[in-house]
Amino acid sequence: EDWCSSFNDGRPGWSNLRPVIDQLPADSREVDTGGWFRDTTLQTGTEQEASLSGVDQLFNPMEDKLIYQYMAVEKPVLVKRGVFQKPNDYAKKQSNTDNWTNKWERALSQMQKPTLIENHGESRFRREAVPYSHSYGLPYQNVSLAEFMHYLSSLDYAPHNDATPPAQRDIIFQKLSEGDALYPFFHVPEVFDPLLKHITNSTEVEWYTGPPLGGTPFQFGLSIIDVALYGRKRWFLLPPLAAQYSLKPAHKWLLDDYPKLMSLPESSTHPHPMMVVQEPGDILFVPQLWSACSIFLDEVVGYQLEFRYAASHFSTEDWNSV
Repeated sequence: EDWCSSFNDGRPGWSNLRPVIDQLPADSREVDTGGWFRDTTLQTGTEQEASLSGVDQLFNPMEDKLIYQYMAVEKPVLVKRGVFQKPNDYAKKQSNTDNWTNKWERALSQMQKPTLIENHGESRFRREAVPYSHSYGLPYQNVSLAEFMHYLSSLDYAPHNDATPPAQRDIIFQKLSEGDALYPFFHVPEVFDPLLKHITNSTEVEWYTGPPLGGTPFQFGLSIIDVALYGRKRWFLLPPLAAQYSLKPAHKWLLDDYPKLMSLPESSTHPHPMMVVQEPGDILFVPQLWSACSIFLDEVVGYQLEFRYAASHFSTEDWNSV
């Protein structure tokens, strides 16, 4: 109710967007931003909202619970600080994960903003408002990573007091293959180890970065694991029966469509979206055919892995034939 009331007549200006997301109790931990901008004026939601979000949040989950209560029944879940969850002894033996600590320290170190610019500033990516704009005939720019970082630094992150909605916020959201320079830094988290979870991963990684109020619109497909390395995101999730596939930039959906959706009576075919905030180090599991939209709350860097979940007696070939 607090969230909806902040939208007034359903078309709020920029000044009404920031109160939408209220503040959680202060976290006593030092936040390592990795040199990325953290927008303290875009907050993460009330405790009441978190309890009503519908997305379970787990700390250090057991493998069986993750498989049978979430993956097998295709239910979304947020694994808090999941990238830091150490593999158990069986996982170490099966997948040789003795270098677990070094692996994630290396990934976090390489994704720090100054290091990323220094080592990969000349690498080229698509700057776009919607992922894969080129596939839909939408405009995009081919830019170096250094040029994109210059774009980030040019944005005005200060609160606005007028009724002007924020300008379009572009992101990078791009598939990486094994030959790409950034590819080696992105791993399947041990909590989703494919040897234990009976999943088959593609060899491609989707890597992303962008500013506050950038994001990804509602889309659906295979199951995904989204790993947040730096920065926070607010997610909106819809089940398959109500799934949407949109090319409208995420923050425009939040301003234009979200109030209308929340004003409708909730039903099985028109449910209100589940919501959850993903912090750095968190892993979000989104099942196949669930529709997911994300709003960046800070400058963000992270990656996604698409995969299929199969019963233990299925080989990859069996699953593909099915």
